[in-house]
Order: sequence, then C-alpha cells, then structure tokens
Amino acid sequence: MPLFTIVSSNRKDKVLVSGDTIDQVVATACKKLGLPSQQCKIVLDQNGALIDEDEFLSSLPILTEMMILNAEEEWVSKEESVCRRESILTPRNKDNQQESNSKSGALVTNAKLVGERRAPLSFPWSKLTDAMTEKLERGETLSAMEARDLRKILGLHMIWTLRDYKRSTVSTLLKIFGNKYPQALKIVDADGELLNDGIEAFIIRLYDHINYKKPSSEKRQKKRPHHSEEISEKENTPRLHMKERVYDEYGCVAYEVPLPEDETKETQESKRLQLLHIRNSMNDCDEIENLMTATCDEIDKLMKSTYATQRKDIIDRKGGLKEVLLKWPYLEEANYFLAHASLLFGKDVKKVWEEKVSLKGLVLLSVLEIEQKKKNQVGQKRTEARICMKEVIATANRASTNLRQETPKMLALFQLLPLFFLEDEKEIFCLVTVSS
Repeated sequence: MPLFTIVSSNRKDKVLVSGDTIDQVVATACKKLGLPSQQCKIVLDQNGALIDEDEFLSSLPILTEMMILNAEEEWVSKEESVCRRESILTPRNKDNQQESNSKSGALVTNAKLVGERRAPLSFPWSKLTDAMTEKLERGETLSAMEARDLRKILGLHMIWTLRDYKRSTVSTLLKIFGNKYPQALKIVDADGELLNDGIEAFIIRLYDHINYKKPSSEKRQKKRPHHSEEISEKENTPRLHMKERVYDEYGCVAYEVPLPEDETKETQESKRLQLLHIRNSMNDCDEIENLMTATCDEIDKLMKSTYATQRKDIIDRKGGLKEVLLKWPYLEEANYFLAHASLLFGKDVKKVWEEKVSLKGLVLLSVLEIEQKKKNQVGQKRTEARICMKEVIATANRASTNLRQETPKMLALFQLLPLFFLEDEKEIFCLVTVSS
C-alpha cells in the first residue's frame, strides 16, 4: 500500500499513513491524530487541491504531504499559517502593562494596543469564484474586471472579517496571493511586454478602496500611544502614493482614492451642493462673465477637493454617465474635465495629448489611409465606414494643400477613429460652436 505524510490543519502534528483508498487514509490519520473521523477530508498540502477519488492516491509519489481537515475547515498555505500565528495577540508582561496603564491613566486592553484586530489574518480563498480559481490555477492573468472583483472580495474581508485597515495587512495578503499566483496581476504594455508583476499597483488600489469603504467611525485616525506597534511611514497616509506615480492596469495613479483626512461624506455633499448652487446662479444671472470671474477660483477649489467623491460616483454608477453629470455638471466643461483627468492619470493630459498628436498624428493618419484602401473588408457597416473614411481623408488633404498646413489632417483624426472602430461619432464627440 502507498505511504503518505499527513499533517494536521495547524501543521503542528505529522504522521505517516498508508492506504489504498481515501476512507482508509482518513480513518488511519484520524486515529493517529486523535480526530473524529466523521466528515473529514484530505487535500494536498502543496496547493490545497481536494483529493476526492481513490484513483488519485495511486498516482501520488511516496511520502506525499497531505493535510487532513474537517468538513468546515479550509486549507491555508504555509505562509498564511505563519501570518496567522504572528497575528495572535500575546499577553503583555503584567509589570509593563501596569506601567503603561499608569502613564495613560486608564485601563487599556491588549487588543486595543495593537489596533483591535478581531480575527486572525487569513486569505479568503473560499470567496473566489470557481471561474477565477480555475483561471488562477492555469497560471493565467486576471482581466481588469476580475481584478476589480478580487479587490472587492479582499476589501470586504479586511473591513468586516479582519476589521483591519492597515497598509501592512494589505501588503501581507497580497504577498500570500502573489506567492501562490505570481502571474495573476502582471501588467503588460500594448505590445505584450511585461512591465511589472502588478502587486504594488494592486496594493495601492486595495488600500484606497478600504480607506474609502471602511466605517465612518474609523475614518479619523486617533493618535496612537507611544507603546503601540510600529507603523510604516506610509501608514494612514492614503494620498502619499499619488506622488510616487505608481500606475495600475488602467494606467491610472488615482483611480479610487479615499477622502482627504479632514473630509467626511457630509462635507463632500455640502461642497457638491455648493457647486450646483453656483452653476444655477450663473444660469440665472445676466452678468455671467463677471460672476464666472468671481467664482472661478472657488469652483476650482471645490472640484479639486471633491475629486474622491467624483471618482466614487463614476465607479459606482449603475448606468451611463448621465447620472454622474447631473451630480457633477462641471465635468462637462473642458477645463474641469481635463483637471479631473490629470489627477486620474498623474500627468497633464492636455500637454500629453498635444505632444502625442504632433509626434504621431500624421503617422496614424497614414495608417488609417492604408486601412481604408483595403478591399478585403466585409460587412455593410465596414464598407460604409471605408467609403466615409475615404471622403474625410480626401477633404483633409485638399484643405491641407490649400491652407499649407497640417491642421486639417489632425482634425480629421476625430472623424476617422470612430469610423475605423465602427463607433457612433455622436456618442464620443459633441460638436459645439465657438461661442458656446
């Protein structure tokens, strides 16, 4: 009969067991470890894979390590087990506790001294969907939507299970995840070249998510006593990383950010209503130019200070952008839209756009001109788009020749790109007169 190594769920006990069937292995292991044999299961200790067919046993190498669990227990990796043990609160020395109590003038429990973690650190493997788990096991990279779902799962786990909001905990969870699935979050460029493993960007996004979603009672961080655990220099400074320009899979540095430390949901809503009042006042005022000049700085300040809530409303919207624009109408204006985008991407988007268009605009136009000449394109929409592209390019070339400048060709890109991708131009661009 094959021989296996069986470890207990806490990895403190280890026994050798032989058996041809799962029932034999489980029964013998339970007897040696003093466990009830009813409803126990065995998994590979290497990756937690459930062994539920006798044929699997015969294919395993001799002395393969397996873990025995009861029906409700979940497998955890060795790294996670170490983190759990380190997270268990140990009683402080009585004399030290009395000394700290005398200094603080009040009884302080050990739990409060370390941030009131209510549960040992653990990774919520069981919360991952079957499809996500299968994809991870194949060594594939999660899509942007799957990465967002993973952030939500970990955010809920930290806020409501661990009740722990520290960046160090976020980093530990991602270390556990990254050790098991190193390819899961990698970020590649448009050419498929690997940029980085995506862990740091994910940590930032998750930490921001937690800081925004955590209970309001935890928003304002109290000053910790001198004897509390060490806090990393990035701890409780959620906006610090924005200066470091760490880009996520969307190319953003501030996709989902927490409220500023001196703000609450109530103060943000008050500022939003103030912006609406200013806009309505301008619509009702005859001297619009004078009022706009007087309130321009105020609007700039209010829009910048409410950026976090604007992002939340954009991310959490149920339908299109109309509901967002009703709440934040200034985002329809170019200067405020560009200011929002510059914070989001961590760069002056208007400057970047102008530089990229000047460098690559004519090259892109040449590519689109070649594409519209291809005869092998099928489908009525594609054929109609190709005809329209040909007319736009011809008009742009004539205008450039007459004006002796390349500006018409650059402007033609705004018409050509939606046509090439078979998009509705009206859904992307809004044509307005200069006076409007």
